[in-house]
Amino acid sequence: MAYIEGISRKQVILFPDVIDDYIEDNNQVQFIDAFVDSMDLKELEFKYAEPEPTGRPPYNPADLLKLYIYGYLNRIRSSRSLEKETHRNIELMWLLRKLTPDFKTIADFRKDNKKAIKAVCREFILLCKKLSLFRGELIAIDGSKFKAVNSKKRNFNEAKLNKKIKEIEEKIDTYLSELEENDRDETQISLTDPDSRTMVNNQRIEVCYNMQFTVDEKHKLILDHEVTNEVKDQNQLSKMAKRAKEILGVEEIEVLTDKGYYNAVEIKECVDNGIKPYIPELESTVSKKVNIPRPEFYKNKFSYDKEKDVYICPEGIELRYRNTAVHHGKRMRLYKSEECMGCKSKRLRTKNKNGRIIYRWENEEILEDMRRRIKLNKDKVKKQQWLTEHIFRTMKRNFNQGYFLMEGIDKVGGEMGLTVLAYNIKRVLNILGVDDLITVVKGKSNKIFNNLENIWIKIKDLFFYWLKTTYIEVIYA
Repeated sequence: MAYIEGISRKQVILFPDVIDDYIEDNNQVQFIDAFVDSMDLKELEFKYAEPEPTGRPPYNPADLLKLYIYGYLNRIRSSRSLEKETHRNIELMWLLRKLTPDFKTIADFRKDNKKAIKAVCREFILLCKKLSLFRGELIAIDGSKFKAVNSKKRNFNEAKLNKKIKEIEEKIDTYLSELEENDRDETQISLTDPDSRTMVNNQRIEVCYNMQFTVDEKHKLILDHEVTNEVKDQNQLSKMAKRAKEILGVEEIEVLTDKGYYNAVEIKECVDNGIKPYIPELESTVSKKVNIPRPEFYKNKFSYDKEKDVYICPEGIELRYRNTAVHHGKRMRLYKSEECMGCKSKRLRTKNKNGRIIYRWENEEILEDMRRRIKLNKDKVKKQQWLTEHIFRTMKRNFNQGYFLMEGIDKVGGEMGLTVLAYNIKRVLNILGVDDLITVVKGKSNKIFNNLENIWIKIKDLFFYWLKTTYIEVIYA
């Protein structure tokens, strides 16, 4: 039996005369072309959005933006790879009208337009809002670590610096000055990318950025994002939640996060701004301090009687309010009982010679309300993971974008803007289809054109009205 045979490489074949014949109407490049053409790049402050009257003409930023959106949708991010694709990729030949910018031009565009690229990402999010793709009732916030350009060997914490000082005496002054400028608790120096930090990423220690994402429940679209170099998520909740509420334009919203965001002050800030958080409480951990209680006498095992303003321990002893103090930066009410001294379980409750002390935050009722909500809405709390985790997998595995190519938090922010834009475009194309989405985008452009046309008609009407009335006045005069 013979094999399926191809044609001879020397055989003359007839290709279509028009490159447009190679691109189907439902090809994603059709949408990329329509979407970019619908935006005012000058208003978004793209460099060279308005070319200079003299000098060598630049590439249109619209063409380079189309190139990058296509690249991020198709796992092609490096400027050299994008340059190569413009010479051999029929879709890019169509999209760029056979333009072939060099890799330096391509790289400079991403570097010079980081803020404008973030603005394009916001424009698409606003388009999704107009298409009612956000429900605006329940959102999830989560963070994920994305690897920076910096390697672990070129990242130093304070302990590693002390070890290296003996080997590199000539760098001591530089290191010490940088140590003084950095945060005293998370002191790190990265030599390649100074803004990156060592973090735990998939149970490995890597030099990363901590990406924050806000996801709407309806279609799992990314509503907002931010690049941070904070190792932990504890200070990110209220900022991201308030921004999401503002984007959606709603009075109230519910937010789901994991235990890493549990921060009493952040939770209160959310509640004060019409945001109802659902955050599982952090589990108590064993401390090296000698007065740590046994698990059966942790604080959550004590019940609080609001009317009597007392805590009741598992042994039935009441701990009454004694005084107020600042503890871990929060104003706390202290509860204790003299009966602790004679209790048979004192050695299990605490090893403090003065007996067990319970600290109650002055706004503890906010945390208690959240505990009750979580207990009554366990299914809702479980949604947090499936709302966010698949986004991280899609970006890191399907898009191969779990690492950054650029250095510095601002440039990385622009790079992540392209990743988020690509993710949202891919998802919306799957939801609505290419044809419907192009119709919406082109309708937006036509609307602008029609508005300008209507204004011109009104101007002409006013002109002829003035001419007519003036002419009549001249005749009668």
